[in-house]
Amino acid sequence: METKTSDAKISMVSQTIDTPYFNVHTAQISSNGVDVFLTLSRLVPTLGQVEVVAQPVCILSLSRGTAKEITLALGSLLTQLDTEFGAIDTPYLKERREKER
Repeated sequence: METKTSDAKISMVSQTIDTPYFNVHTAQISSNGVDVFLTLSRLVPTLGQVEVVAQPVCILSLSRGTAKEITLALGSLLTQLDTEFGAIDTPYLKERREKER
């Protein structure tokens, strides 16, 4: 699998660095009690191309504090995007709504 790179700017240093770029479709979250692991996967067709499978492309190990900060930042951003562009719905979100009822 070819790894793409993005041109990311570090605002403090104002220099361009090469960073990996991953196109992902799914995320799984797990923890060992100390760290939080975010496994990012992309969906790829099977040989018969009838089904797709999730192929992990990156695993991030985060401190619990960083995971919490990302959660809050993403929540705020997604609330803003829902307001501007309308809410999105996925099978996972539908399943969570059903469980909450």
